[in-house]
Amino acid sequence: MQTVSLKRHIAVMDKITALSNVRERSRKETRERLARSGFSEEEIQDGIDTALRVGLISDERYARSFIRGKVHAGWGRERIIRRLEECGVDSSVISACQNEFASPEEEYESALYELEKRSCHAADPYVSYMRRLLGKGYSHEVSRRAVHDYLSRSRGNA
Repeated sequence: MQTVSLKRHIAVMDKITALSNVRERSRKETRERLARSGFSEEEIQDGIDTALRVGLISDERYARSFIRGKVHAGWGRERIIRRLEECGVDSSVISACQNEFASPEEEYESALYELEKRSCHAADPYVSYMRRLLGKGYSHEVSRRAVHDYLSRSRGNA
């Protein structure tokens, strides 16, 4: 039973269209933005149902775009997955987007690059570098391997 007026439906769809024209958004993020704009829960649900049906919003499309952007920005797989989950993207959707993530070797190379970007003057560089990579969302295994190899190369060049 449709109880949302045509005028309000158009207003919700205009807002969703405007949001979608800026960048991809998850269903949850769209819902939150509509709520902040003063739409009722019923209006929001009606708009999201319509937007999903016509392909205006898509959690999978959002996840793929988000993953590509964050891999390019040097984020690790674990941080990306955590953020997608926070954005309400279902784990099955994240699984369907696995090909967007960097391969394990590419992620390792990216971790090394992150270490090369800034020097470390800490008393224990291993801990400092590990903290940096883990904070960027690299797995413990990738971080450990990258830090070990980076420090071995650095000491070999000293």
